[in-house]
Amino acid sequence: MSFNVIRHKDIHQAHVIMGAAAPHAGHPDRHAFQLLNNILGGPAMTSRFNTALRERAGLVYTVESTYSAYPDAGLWQVYFGCDPHDAPRCRHLVERELKQIITTPLTPRQLRAAQQQYCGQIGIARSNRENYAISLGKTYALYGHVRSLDETFALIQAVTAPQLQIVAARWLNPEHLSTLTYAPHETSYPLPR
Repeated sequence: MSFNVIRHKDIHQAHVIMGAAAPHAGHPDRHAFQLLNNILGGPAMTSRFNTALRERAGLVYTVESTYSAYPDAGLWQVYFGCDPHDAPRCRHLVERELKQIITTPLTPRQLRAAQQQYCGQIGIARSNRENYAISLGKTYALYGHVRSLDETFALIQAVTAPQLQIVAARWLNPEHLSTLTYAPHETSYPLPR
């Protein structure tokens, strides 16, 4: 069940969050979904949402997606802030990128680059000792064991392009996304539906 909620506030930009249910922490789709999220809207400037909304269209300063996996549920969301009249176009571009990743498999080169980039981000994140210790504690509490860096990298490297398409179709169908929009009071043009 999806919904669309618009709230008016004393702000200048539209702030839009689109989201959907995602794999829980023990779900078999989890590793593919983590890679998929990183490709779509992870912290890299080359993420698909950043390229489409910021670099090509110049509509946003920030766009990012996040994936949170809990023991019994998961949540995926993409956030962008834009001029209110650009919100429908931004939403269309997000949906277009989702449809693209569902219908068109990554080439071997694209997949390898995405895997290497994500593994690099994980490796760099582990250099922050405090965050790493917290991550180890959460992982142990959830699974009763902790994977080595090599084991984690192997799981990411094992993800295939067709698997990414299947996981994207299962979890990120644009028709099933819910949207929350915070818009300025004076907004009179159409907002994302």
